[in-house]
Amino acid sequence: MPSSLYIHIPFCVKKCDYCDFLSFGMAQLEEKESENYKKINILNEKNDLNDSKNLLNELNDFNSKSIRTRYMKALCKEIENLNISNDKSHCDNDFTSLQNEYYIGNKHYGCKDIKNYKTKLKTIFIGGGTPSILNLDEINMLGVAIKKTFDLSELEEFTIEVNPESVDLEKILAWKNIGVNRISMGVQSSTDDELQNLGRIHSWEMAQSAYNILRKARINNINIDIMFSLPNQTFEQWQNTIENIIKLNPEHISAYSLIVEEGTKFYNMYENGILNLPSEEDDRKMYHYLINRLMKDGYYQYEISNFSKKNRECRHNLVYWNAYEYYGVGLGASGYVNGVRVSNYTDFDKYINSVMSGDTTICTKELIDNKQAEFEKIMLGFRLNKGVDIVNFKNKFGFKPYQKWESIIDKWIRLGGLIYASEDNRDYLRLTDYGRDIANTVISDFL
Repeated sequence: MPSSLYIHIPFCVKKCDYCDFLSFGMAQLEEKESENYKKINILNEKNDLNDSKNLLNELNDFNSKSIRTRYMKALCKEIENLNISNDKSHCDNDFTSLQNEYYIGNKHYGCKDIKNYKTKLKTIFIGGGTPSILNLDEINMLGVAIKKTFDLSELEEFTIEVNPESVDLEKILAWKNIGVNRISMGVQSSTDDELQNLGRIHSWEMAQSAYNILRKARINNINIDIMFSLPNQTFEQWQNTIENIIKLNPEHISAYSLIVEEGTKFYNMYENGILNLPSEEDDRKMYHYLINRLMKDGYYQYEISNFSKKNRECRHNLVYWNAYEYYGVGLGASGYVNGVRVSNYTDFDKYINSVMSGDTTICTKELIDNKQAEFEKIMLGFRLNKGVDIVNFKNKFGFKPYQKWESIIDKWIRLGGLIYASEDNRDYLRLTDYGRDIANTVISDFL
């Protein structure tokens, strides 16, 4: 049974020009509600009163219930449905019954005890979108649903993603009140021109102010996201951003090379030849400088894009990279439970109506068979600097990687892309520095 939960908040003040995540600026939502009203008016003009009334009922009276309000209620209900005493659809997969007796893992429960059973969570991650856009009532709603559904007595890490423009002391206290103990703040750059080019709505000064407020509120585990290979970005600007972030002294830094994704404003600019990006050579230069510079200040790289001080790795993301199972709730959210990867509806109306009517929110299911699971363990393991744990892999699949991919492993060891290494009395197969630069090429050979 999973011990991690991802919660998706798809709302933003404004969608960034490079973002392809499932998120919506508030202006987009207002436009959607306006379109729904137009549909009703058209049906009224046609005197199609029945369809008009049905649509109006389906929209749940937008005068008093906005998409955001309806979404938050549906989200909280979906969370509560994860409580196995409420949602018997989990019975077949999560526990077995015999004459009104239940077994969860190796532990026995009577039919009365199961009603009081709550899954223990070790990590929670609220992502988006911009979760920090939520108001105090919405934060509290979320907290109530989580505490009602799960046992948090062994919770190790509870992260919420925030943007500088929506951080204030009241919200921080509300986040802490529901159990948040880690903040991930999207800063991206310390150069205002770069922030503006990215479509961000905060300044570097606002980012510093938000960070200082978090520290004053005694948040002692902060991640900062930064980006490189940005349009018109120089190496000196990248160096400047790194230095400014180091001065803040966060516990964790995530650094991502810009990828131009289809469906974004940047993609259209790229297709039209008006997006001036650094060369691949400059991209690698920025990346290698980042690794070496952060190491000097005590940030060790534990994953391709992630750096932390000692014992400050993101425990929730390690769940993904170690191919462990997790719950996912919210619009378009993915989960991985009992060997099945599932994804929710990405359409607001379908998602909300499904939750509120008691139907499934799941639109896709993928059974992860042994062949796929073996490959994913290799692929995700290579993202980690430690690499693939040989004993762990054998315990899970019954053989060592070398027994299946002997020729491929020998090839990449010979070419300098892979290496065997020992750490903390465990053996690993890992990418070399050169291997990380061509990680996709190496990994594709294992397919």
